[in-house]
Amino acid sequence: MEVDFVKITENTLKGPLFLKSVKAAHARGFLVSGHVPIELTIVELVDAGFSSVEHSSYLLRLGCDEGNIVADLKSGKITNAEANTLYQSTFDQQRAIKGYEAMAKKGLAVTPTLVGGKKLAYYDESNYLQDSMMTKYLTQLYTNSYQWRLDRLAKETPQQKADRKKRYELGASQVPFMQRAGIMILAGSDAAALNSFVYPGESLISELILYQEAGMKPADILRSATINGARFLKQSDRMGTIDAGKMADLVMLDQNPLLDIRAVRNVIGVYTKATYFNRTALDQLLVNANNAKLTLDKQRAAAK
Repeated sequence: MEVDFVKITENTLKGPLFLKSVKAAHARGFLVSGHVPIELTIVELVDAGFSSVEHSSYLLRLGCDEGNIVADLKSGKITNAEANTLYQSTFDQQRAIKGYEAMAKKGLAVTPTLVGGKKLAYYDESNYLQDSMMTKYLTQLYTNSYQWRLDRLAKETPQQKADRKKRYELGASQVPFMQRAGIMILAGSDAAALNSFVYPGESLISELILYQEAGMKPADILRSATINGARFLKQSDRMGTIDAGKMADLVMLDQNPLLDIRAVRNVIGVYTKATYFNRTALDQLLVNANNAKLTLDKQRAAAK
């Protein structure tokens, strides 16, 4: 089996074993991506061979005295909750920029995954249950997995809701700083059944729009979803740009995304796997998806 890269999540391994896993994967020549365990620093992970960080919120630690915070945590002077509070309350923008620049020189990339945080931070102000993805395309079985997060959100106090919005806004504001510092931005939304209202496919478009709202330029946003992924995987000779001999799908738009990235929502045609789908054909695919969703919901309801 061929492997492109290894991703390690923080909730599966304790810090020392996590770090050892990064070193072992790197020694075998793999790109290594993942979370940042609270008892490890970003610097020691990158020095061990970490290639990219999943979720840019982890990089906020670079705006704080991460080394001392982790040392105090490991010695028992502070708790995990207290460490997280310090990462929020002691954040310094200039320190963060220097940290981003240092990580960029080491070749670190980051996948921001803003859309999930935005959806949860502003859940109390939105009605996602009326989204077309919820009503037309995702089965009840799939969206049932959202409920545990919604139950947790329902228990939040007004202050906790305000703090969640503040955390999201700070995290989103840092993506342009990271990009300008030289960190490679990889577009990704972390779409999965457990991530409430982060819809497969559609969430990537929403993610790109959030980069623009945060301050990134459309050209850099487009690179994050095309060229950068190929560069990160060391596949630029095979994909990432439209050149003879390379693999590529084409998405035709009726507006210029270099002026406003929201133009990526205005698709008039798609060319993929040697087949062209015009707008009529694309609309029919949506009809088919809706019919399949309704059929599956009825079958599962009847089986209960």
